Amino acid sequence: MPNNSSRFFCIIDGKYPGLAREEISALFKTYGSSKVEYYGDNIVIAEGNCDIGKVAQRVAYTKCIAREIQTEDDYSVLRGKTFSCFGTNDIKELERVVEDIKKKTGAKVFLKNPDYQIAIISKSPFLTNLVGIRIPQPKIDWANRLVLERKSLHPSMLEPRLCRAMVNLAKVKEGDTVVDPFCGTGGILIEAQEFKIRTLGYDILKKMCMGAKQNRLENIAICNSSYMPLKPFTADAIITDIPYGRSTKIIKGQTRQQMIKDFIDNARTVVKRIVIMCQREDEDIIVKSKLNMKIDIYHLYRHKSLTRSIATMTAW
Repeated sequence: MPNNSSRFFCIIDGKYPGLAREEISALFKTYGSSKVEYYGDNIVIAEGNCDIGKVAQRVAYTKCIAREIQTEDDYSVLRGKTFSCFGTNDIKELERVVEDIKKKTGAKVFLKNPDYQIAIISKSPFLTNLVGIRIPQPKIDWANRLVLERKSLHPSMLEPRLCRAMVNLAKVKEGDTVVDPFCGTGGILIEAQEFKIRTLGYDILKKMCMGAKQNRLENIAICNSSYMPLKPFTADAIITDIPYGRSTKIIKGQTRQQMIKDFIDNARTVVKRIVIMCQREDEDIIVKSKLNMKIDIYHLYRHKSLTRSIATMTAW
């Protein structure tokens, strides 16, 4: 069940700050928060009746989530427990927080394996001091997740952490349906399926569809992305990584630009939200093809010769 109305603060990952802010914001809104604000480069604050456990389980680019301690009742969970503090270099503020918790709850400091961790963010030009109880997040070996969890791999496969973030940007949750029209061996759908989101994948290449099925995905079919056999709004979102490079399969007589335009023309008739990973040079095609859709774009520097983009498109 969702928790009572609370205030949460988050420290986001610094690799892709724009993407990270939007990802955690999307999850907060998906699971009930009524207000989300950004402070500086790495702090996000959310308020409302939010199912914070589900937010913490799903998020990919947030390092820490904490429920702010605001009232005497917020201390109750710490009574008789052990705790440690992190997040500040302000010794005076650290000592103040420790003594306050000990006095109000009888909890004891224990650094090695405490029952709870207390996050402290010292005041800045943007904020007063923030003190909160850290929400547990799963420890995920993102570097090795690709090899450990998938039977069929492909060189162009998107890394799992980005796949997870794209699913979260789509604002879908348990029981919703997502479609990947360029599913390849199913990287995006695997991350969606982990959270009981229904999945449907298409690819024009038979070998890719076979790979997706080897990765324990169902509802996979050979299909041209420009002609997806979906009734309008029977799915909740389309999430996809548009293929690029020499190995990309394009129908004879069709340019890459035309492929993207045809795909978007089809996609916006069947869903209200689209999340696309694409090349930076594809952005003009996406922007010009909009029809009553709000578009946001986030750039991801990959290496010196490649910057990729994530575009979210939402019907007004």
